[in-house]
Amino acid sequence: MTPSARALQLAIAALGLAGVVFGAWHAAGPYAEISAYRHASPCAASAAPDCIRTLDAVVLSKRIVVTTHQDPPTPYQPPPAPPMGPFHFAQPLAVHLPLRADTTTTSYRVKVRTTEARTEELDVSKSFYEAAKKNDHIQVAYWKHHVVRATLGKHTQEYPPGDWLTGSWTILWASLLIFLSAATFGRVPLVAGWMTFIGGWILFSLLDVWRSSMIVLPVLTTIAYIAAALTLRPRRW
Repeated sequence: MTPSARALQLAIAALGLAGVVFGAWHAAGPYAEISAYRHASPCAASAAPDCIRTLDAVVLSKRIVVTTHQDPPTPYQPPPAPPMGPFHFAQPLAVHLPLRADTTTTSYRVKVRTTEARTEELDVSKSFYEAAKKNDHIQVAYWKHHVVRATLGKHTQEYPPGDWLTGSWTILWASLLIFLSAATFGRVPLVAGWMTFIGGWILFSLLDVWRSSMIVLPVLTTIAYIAAALTLRPRRW
């Protein structure tokens, strides 16, 4: 490997390592918050300050919010000019109608008031919205003063904490594979990094209830890359 290629390899590895630190730093807080929430007990069975408190509430109203996202119009590109002959003919007037591919997002909101006179507007599923009627009684669960669950009959809407966990973990996961691919370049094929990224992200999504997977998957992947780098022969370029 030439010195310039080696320098590029080290730069990419350093960039990936910086992304790992950045992703881990941003994922630590949401991960700890989710872990604390999953180990929290109902307030009826625990006197802990971070227990889950469930209150009765009544439905006040509901509404549908439709948000339109306007995509930029397709830029106009005039047709190519015809070849010029001995005579000049004026080109026909072209009228451009910009094409838009607007997208809409529909949200279902239910407004409730708890027995402690707290008013909440909950973002719920369509089935929850259709089942909710004015003056219906529902249960709203709080954890650290935040709504974490709403229940109406057989309909349950979850609001788990740790909003940025998935995004932070994705940055960590992608950066780790960039670092490992650069560090083992010439031994482990680059296509293995792409396949591992996609497969690991899908596995992380499927193991959503097992939050330890966000630690186990990167550790196992690092071990696998180290083992492959030690056993595979280096390729010549």
